[in-house]
Amino acid sequence: MMDSKQIQGESYLISYDPATVTVNCQGTMRNMGMQAYGPLEDLLTEIMGEEPSQITLDLRGLKLLNSAGIRVLSKFIIQVRNRKTMRVVLKGSKEVTWQESSLTNLKRLMPMALLEWEEER
Repeated sequence: MMDSKQIQGESYLISYDPATVTVNCQGTMRNMGMQAYGPLEDLLTEIMGEEPSQITLDLRGLKLLNSAGIRVLSKFIIQVRNRKTMRVVLKGSKEVTWQESSLTNLKRLMPMALLEWEEER
């Protein structure tokens, strides 16, 4: 089993909890090219390699994500969908502007994905 991991950038923090197979993303990820997402892609690939039955992406604390980041998440969702052995749970907040449309689009890529919205405060 993988150990917990953290990827820290100037304005964001990504942490992985192996006990719950949850990737938690917080902060803002903008002004980043595809190369800057390499560590996140590597983490997601490594988690998939463990063949868990479910992977949770908790994006509720991610205030901004640019198009390169959306591409990384889309690619990951397609890879999981193609394996047919894992389920993805996407946790989002309707209070964060980009999430409603983007997470809905990710769910379209994998209709079996579970989309959970944080209750509005």
